[in-house]
Amino acid sequence: MERKAIIQTIRSVIGSESAPGKFAATQVFCFEDGQPIPPESWRPGLYTHGDHSRQRAYLFDPVMVWRIRDSDGELLHASAAAVLWREEPDGKRCCLMRRRL
Repeated sequence: MERKAIIQTIRSVIGSESAPGKFAATQVFCFEDGQPIPPESWRPGLYTHGDHSRQRAYLFDPVMVWRIRDSDGELLHASAAAVLWREEPDGKRCCLMRRRL
C-alpha cells in the first residue's frame, strides 16, 4: 500500500490533527497497511499484523503534536534531535539520546 493511502487510512480513524484530550492512550497503526494495532500487541523491534511482520509502526502519543497536511496528505509532527560528541584518544565518542515527550 502506498504511504499516502496509509496516512489517509490513519486519518479516517484519528482525524487531521492533534488536540489536548483527543485520546487517552497511545494509538498504534501498522506501517504496511495503516490499520489499528492494539497497543499491548505492539513491541519495538518486530510485530505481526495480519499476514505480515514489520519493525516499524505509526505511534500517536496523547501528548504528541501532529497534523496531516491537506495539500499532499503528509504527516507532520514536532520533533528535535541532537548528537553530542567529544574527542577521545581513539576517535570521537558520541552520546545518542532518545527523546520522550
